[in-house]
Amino acid sequence: MRGRYYLGTVSPPTSRTSSDVPPHGCERDTILDRMDAMRHAEKPDVVIAHSWGSVIAYDYLVNRDFAGELPVLNTMGSPIGQGYVREHIGDSSYPDAVHRWLNVFDGRDPAQW
Repeated sequence: MRGRYYLGTVSPPTSRTSSDVPPHGCERDTILDRMDAMRHAEKPDVVIAHSWGSVIAYDYLVNRDFAGELPVLNTMGSPIGQGYVREHIGDSSYPDAVHRWLNVFDGRDPAQW
């Protein structure tokens, strides 16, 4: 049976002050490296991501050298279409490795696309 991972496994909650924030991009690379290690160990068939987790999953699938296929990506409450997100992860394009992508959203929530 394959393991189940949650965003807390990838990025545990932290409490920081401005003096101990890592240089720009360092934390992002750490999170994406952890995702890469889990993907290689578990080879998931489905990724389910909510809110900021959907941004992290998308960033990994589009901007890392993702070698392989992901049958299903489910995102919920995703802000991927927002301008401030696209500035950091690129334009919203369909990840090549994903066969099916279901995005669940509330049209009344302005943070979602």
